[in-house]
Amino acid sequence: MKNVSFVPAGDYRLPSKEQHDFCLNNYDLFSNPVILNAANVVIVGYLCGEKVPHGFIRVVNDMIYRFNS
Repeated sequence: MKNVSFVPAGDYRLPSKEQHDFCLNNYDLFSNPVILNAANVVIVGYLCGEKVPHGFIRVVNDMIYRFNS
């Protein structure tokens, strides 16, 4: 993902265990500072049981999709 800028999606959601586990198990895929920040926010949000901006979850979901394609 080149030249990615974070655009908030407007709402907050709890990260899933799948999203958390993907971020931890594939941390090296998050090379861009923006997507690395998204991974960190999702990891911490899941561990703390706190909602995070949906935009971060979308970035992680896109990485999951690209990885599984």
